[in-house]
Amino acid sequence: MSLLQRLHDFVKNSLAPPEERYRIVMRLTGSSASVNSLSFSADGELLASGDDAELIHIYDTHTGKTVQVIENTGESWGQISSIAWLPSLNRTSKSLALSFGTGRGLVAIYKRAKNSRKFQEAFRLSPFPSSDIVETLSYDPRNTLLVVSSQHGEIKLYDLDWTSWTLNSVWTTKLKNTIPRSMHFVDEGRQLIIFCLESKEMICIMTEDGKPSVKWTRTLRSPIGSAVLFKGRHLLVDNLTSGFNLYAFPHSSTSRTFPVPMTLERSIIKDAVFAEDGQVVVCGSDHGLAYVFSRSNGEKKPLQIMHHGKERDYLQVAATVSDRHMVATGSSGRSGSVVLWEKPVKQLSKTERDLADAKDKIELLIFVFVIWASWSYLPALSDVSDWLLRWVHYTRDYFLVTAPVHLENEVILL
Repeated sequence: MSLLQRLHDFVKNSLAPPEERYRIVMRLTGSSASVNSLSFSADGELLASGDDAELIHIYDTHTGKTVQVIENTGESWGQISSIAWLPSLNRTSKSLALSFGTGRGLVAIYKRAKNSRKFQEAFRLSPFPSSDIVETLSYDPRNTLLVVSSQHGEIKLYDLDWTSWTLNSVWTTKLKNTIPRSMHFVDEGRQLIIFCLESKEMICIMTEDGKPSVKWTRTLRSPIGSAVLFKGRHLLVDNLTSGFNLYAFPHSSTSRTFPVPMTLERSIIKDAVFAEDGQVVVCGSDHGLAYVFSRSNGEKKPLQIMHHGKERDYLQVAATVSDRHMVATGSSGRSGSVVLWEKPVKQLSKTERDLADAKDKIELLIFVFVIWASWSYLPALSDVSDWLLRWVHYTRDYFLVTAPVHLENEVILL
């Protein structure tokens, strides 16, 4: 991305009204390795982060403090490749569990200890050999079904018994010459949709027959780096080249594309999420930025570009929950990091809005003056300018942020 393009993006984001922007709430500490998976609990109170260091950090999303670090003392897990919370439909029981898959074919479930916020191991199993990575897993709370897939194409469906904490095998199948990248339950858990990387296929399998019977198969227009479904109607797919394609599920023709530039020679798998009741999408990138687009207005230009980290970082993890307007971005690179962002749901008061606008305008004037004063030296100051841009973004998003508004919102995670 050119320096002028970054300047243009900065000015555009700076002039946006404060109530229309996501701002940094906190930077979560603890993980120093590449972040592979992020997931919010159903109530949005907890955030789990899995990384290359074989660790899972569980954070309190209100305070940013670490609730627990789940670690592998025997160093036999491999990287944490996928995370899924297992909420109970019995809201009075307050039962909650966390499942995750690893780089050495292992799946584990940790349940919340009684009268505690911490989790303890319920059981673990090895559905795949140690040479096969757990690619993804998904949970259907209505029917207590857990499905896991491997990089070599194996898919296994289990029934979770919450009383005995056991997984009972329902069926197993194997796909040929493709990787099952994402899986989602639809139709109240009666159908499982599998999204395949190389073959571009989405496959619908019935879950009630006791065997993996295929209901239909459709081919999308691109390879599937990642796929996310919103309310069984809108499908967002990382096409691995030009950005993210939007489909009207279950149709296989694109309705539009959200452009996200590539800066690397090879494609990096990135995740995206729907936010604000499906009105916007937030897309990861291979260069440290997250792009916020409107799903409904037809515009190809992003509403906001969120600066997570360095240009060499890539953002490929995301998740959503339903009751805070929040985004979490995680970077997968040499060193990982997690950032929480928040956008007010309610309009700011006139005084708050005027104060925020004044701060932004002063900051913008200072920035423009610095650019004007050093314009003749700009070609030789590219690295300095990059640093300056990152510093200004950090200042704007971190120090000038107003107190978060905790009302009706929606949490996302990238």
